[in-house]
Amino acid sequence: MVPAYKRIKNSLAIEIRRGRYGPGDALPSEAELMTKWSLSRITVRNAVKELAREGLTYTIQGKGTFVAEPPITNLLPTMTSYSFDVTQRGMTPSCKLLCLERIEADKTLAPRLQISPGSAVIHFDRLLLADAKPVSLCYTYIPVAAVAPHQDAFKTETLSDVSFYRLLSDIGVHLTGGEQSSSASAATAGEGKLLDVEEGSPLIYSRRTAYTEEKTIVEYTKILSRPDRTQWKVQLSPPVIQ
Repeated sequence: MVPAYKRIKNSLAIEIRRGRYGPGDALPSEAELMTKWSLSRITVRNAVKELAREGLTYTIQGKGTFVAEPPITNLLPTMTSYSFDVTQRGMTPSCKLLCLERIEADKTLAPRLQISPGSAVIHFDRLLLADAKPVSLCYTYIPVAAVAPHQDAFKTETLSDVSFYRLLSDIGVHLTGGEQSSSASAATAGEGKLLDVEEGSPLIYSRRTAYTEEKTIVEYTKILSRPDRTQWKVQLSPPVIQ
């Protein structure tokens, strides 16, 4: 038999997914749910906590429980562009270019890109948005040699308006794979301001390297994402049994 709190949670989750409650809408209060379901306060609270654990809601102390923004999902190991992921959610992608410069690879960056220290690198930072709301900060590094002779295609107009991976494809650079790792981080004051979160708020910190069929590394990107607006899903292979 399904526990009572799960029945409430499942019912509310269905209503959220069907659009009865949209992002930012308040859910019925604990008192209203207790009356509707004829259940105790602790049972109702457990149901609401389950919704939050699944990323469907968030609670503001003294104000109530609200429906969360649907997270932007990237299905690993597929390497999709941010624009594609956001569009798949029925949202409008956009970005704000924060920095664009030509730098020389130092002793930390050079091994990431598998180039010699001092080699020319295109560096740009972007704030990625969905429906004009901040989702991720991206710090991207590209060896000039990997995109030559089209390095001049990386300019303010294109990086602000065109998907980065679309731009690579348009200049004839075709990615065939890459590697990505993720861990936890805490927002600095500057990151928090850009992502509209408080300093010290938890962030998902990802590092992505992408390469061509010849294993030439084209991209190294550090990504800081709001966990309430981003999620990564991994498709698992069959279990390894010893």
